[in-house]
Amino acid sequence: MFEQNKQKNNFSLRRRFGPILGFPIFLCIPLIALTFGSLKTNNFDWIKIVIPTFILLYGFMLFFQLGYRLIFKDNKIIQRASNGEITTIEINEIENIKQETSDTQTLISLRRPSNRITIYAKEKIVDVSLKHFKSEDVRKLMKIIHDHRPEITIPNGWI
Repeated sequence: MFEQNKQKNNFSLRRRFGPILGFPIFLCIPLIALTFGSLKTNNFDWIKIVIPTFILLYGFMLFFQLGYRLIFKDNKIIQRASNGEITTIEINEIENIKQETSDTQTLISLRRPSNRITIYAKEKIVDVSLKHFKSEDVRKLMKIIHDHRPEITIPNGWI
């Protein structure tokens, strides 16, 4: 019975599409401005440079966005960061869980999600991005942690 419950709790947090789709929408704003300017001057040479550059930028962004993953498996939280670094925290190692927002310096460094739930263990942290992962999956992870470790305080609204 325990083995069945353990298998049911293994899951990967699903992504939200907002961060993935937001970037090309953001890129469309300068494209529209350039297009209007080109209509006045009848010069569309910029397309040969700008469009491939935007596609390349979007490809890099997608590569890094899709590299960030969170998996709960065998009572362990496994984070694969965009740079490929893997951090694993077992449920019994968790010391604290906090909801955090990045300060300006952290935002500029692009090393951590801007709005996150951070799971702390001895000399290890796992960031659960509230922007990248579906809320119901974050709640499911927090509920599993709470069920195994009721003495750990879960941030308000996440169980």
